[in-house]
Parts: sequence; structure tokens; C-alpha cells
Amino acid sequence: MKHTFTIIAILLCGFICSSCTGTSGVKIAEENFVEDCGDRDCTKSTNTQDDFIRDAYLSKKDAEVVKSEILETKKVVSTNTPPMTTREKPKNISAPSQPVSVLFAFDKHTLDTEGKAVLDKTAALLTQYPLYNLQLSGHTDNFGCHNYNIELSRKRAEEAKKYLIAKGIDPSRVITSWHSSHRPKAPNETPEGRTQNRRVEFNFVKSS
Repeated sequence: MKHTFTIIAILLCGFICSSCTGTSGVKIAEENFVEDCGDRDCTKSTNTQDDFIRDAYLSKKDAEVVKSEILETKKVVSTNTPPMTTREKPKNISAPSQPVSVLFAFDKHTLDTEGKAVLDKTAALLTQYPLYNLQLSGHTDNFGCHNYNIELSRKRAEEAKKYLIAKGIDPSRVITSWHSSHRPKAPNETPEGRTQNRRVEFNFVKSS
């Protein structure tokens, strides 16, 4: 009879132990986790519940398998995660399209409505393309003497620059030059040609 009780006790113990494990050898109820921590305050522990269960209940071989899988997962996540950039890359590094010239009336350096509209678009382009500066070159037709026309061409270029500055463009981004009648765009023999030569031309240049 004594041997019978001993056998029953051994079988009962084996049944209890087997009920606590699954196919992976681990089957721990969440509500038992705090008790399994012993005197440790599990809520303040740096170990997670999974770490505690793994260390306490897995065999050394199984624990190494789990650790290997975790490291492999981290490697995949790290490989597939795009790198973070600390600053935004510069935009609009290509040159803006060149606007048309601003034309002036005979012997005038004041801007008309059409000229102001062209300069409004130019100011917008300078704002959109901060990596570029603007060169303004003033010109005249061949009427009048050289000294008079060189001053008139300067006033035309400076008038255009002053308008852009009033629109918020940094003065250092606008470079002016003036050339009198020495660089005609069209023949000066016709009224139409002389109209095209009384102008300020634009040229965008990349800042150094």
C-alpha cells in the first residue's frame, strides 16, 4: 500500500509539471509573474516579463535560440529603416527660367505697369530659388551721346533693383551693370528695334 501511494504521488507530480509547460516548455500565467519575482519589485525592474520568463524557465539551449531570433529581428528592422536626416536638403538647385526684359519709354528710366509685373515675377523667382542671385544690365538705343546714354542705362538698372528691394529681396543678391547703346538686342535702324534696345535684361547666376 505504501508503494502504491508513492507511485501515485510521483505520477501526480509529473502531471502537474507537464500542465505547466506547452510545446515550447513555457506556460506561465500573467497573474503568477509577480509571485515568481520573489522579493523583487517587478514593476520597477528593467527586465520585461518576457525576459524574466525566458531566464527563469527556458533551458540554456532554448534561451540561446530566442536570443538569436531577437537579434536577427533587430538586424532586419535596422536594415529596413530609412536613415534620418538632421536637416532638409536644399531645394530648387536648378537654375530658374529667365524672364523677359523690362522695356522703357524713350529717354525714360521709370517703370511702367508691364515692367512692374515682370519684376513682381522676378522677385517671386528669387524667393523660390534662394541659391541664385540676379544680374541686371541696363541698355539704351543709339539716340544721344555716349555719356548721356551710359547714365540713362545706369538709372534703368538701378530702378529695377530698387523695385526688387522694395519687394523684400536682399540688395546683395542683385548685381547691376550698364552698357549705354553698345550691346543692342535689335537693329537701331527701326523704331521697333530701338524699342527693344531700351531695356534692362535679367540673368540668374548661382551664388558662390
